[in-house]
Amino acid sequence: MPKVVVRRYKYKNIAAAMAVTLLIVLSLATSCGGHGSSDKSKDKNTDKSSSRSDKDSGAETSSETEKRPPFTAGDLTENYKYTSVRNDMFLGSGDLTLLDGSHTFSGSVPEDMDGVYGYLFDDTGYQIAFARSTLIEGRTVLLESFNDMLKDFYEDTGLRTIMISDIYSGPDADGGEEESESSEEETAAEPQQETRWDKPCFEHDTGLAVDLQLYLADQGTYPAFDGTGKYGWFADNCYRYGFIQRYSESKESVTGVLAQPQHFRYVGQPHAEIMYRNGLCLEEYLEFLRAYNFERPYSFETADGSGYALYYVPVSAEKSTNCPLPLKEDDSEYEYEISGDNMQGYIVCVKLQDSRYGDTAQDIPTDEGTSSAQQDDTQPIADESDLQAQG
Repeated sequence: MPKVVVRRYKYKNIAAAMAVTLLIVLSLATSCGGHGSSDKSKDKNTDKSSSRSDKDSGAETSSETEKRPPFTAGDLTENYKYTSVRNDMFLGSGDLTLLDGSHTFSGSVPEDMDGVYGYLFDDTGYQIAFARSTLIEGRTVLLESFNDMLKDFYEDTGLRTIMISDIYSGPDADGGEEESESSEEETAAEPQQETRWDKPCFEHDTGLAVDLQLYLADQGTYPAFDGTGKYGWFADNCYRYGFIQRYSESKESVTGVLAQPQHFRYVGQPHAEIMYRNGLCLEEYLEFLRAYNFERPYSFETADGSGYALYYVPVSAEKSTNCPLPLKEDDSEYEYEISGDNMQGYIVCVKLQDSRYGDTAQDIPTDEGTSSAQQDDTQPIADESDLQAQG
């Protein structure tokens, strides 16, 4: 409330004095009561809420975001070190390893393997997907990321008709050869896989590829996953979880493989997002990265504002290859990953900047447009009694 100074005057009559007094009262009322009580309360609460929200989330205003320059990796050579990788062990392993008819898997059996069964449920323990066999295994990083994708798919569509038909088929894989004693769905599915594609099995040696089919409980059938209708969600959103649809129809001339809408490959972030944004298949992406080196890295900012530097290191003629890694000012390491391409060298990916905007990624337009989803063929949702937990 503003301070009011009242000066005393002598008046010739009482009426004049009363008039002056009335003016003073009106002045005070105008200064203190310019807004209704409900408006004051609303403004006060809004200010507190806004202030608390900004403080808790660290969110930037739109003007602050617009002022931020785009992320660039900068000069990585100011402070760095080398890390040595053995070519016989790592050139043919990693999230970006190319496997095809000419490049076979030369890596070792993955150590971080786990069974698929524990990843078929949402956070409440409700089963939202199924597997041809509970003996199917995959690398933990794939299983965890695919489980996140399954949960969001179920939340967005209400469908729980996805069945995992294959992940790892390396030298020590069970791969569902043995029947599960406690699941009628599994054993019934094996002789009826209605797929019309010749499955390229080379990627399954890594434990980083997953094949899907459908399970329609009310019909007792296991149709092929063709990625149409609501199932186009996977092609449109898999990049958010580090996956790519490995063999698309538009890339058949590059991959040498007919379209495989049911086959997804885990490549991790930011690689999946870069490929999605630019409409690149794995072969094209690896060729693209060979143009960048440690002195001139490729800078990339993901949809959530994380900043990465990516560059290629040719394989050495020696037994090991020295890969340069940038260091922070205190000589500590950034978060990084190194993947062999199974051909000529290594892709180094260094995370230089944490997320600017939180975990929510915005929709990303691509050069190729959306997925091949063309029709709405929503499958019926089976009753809980029809979908028994497997294993």
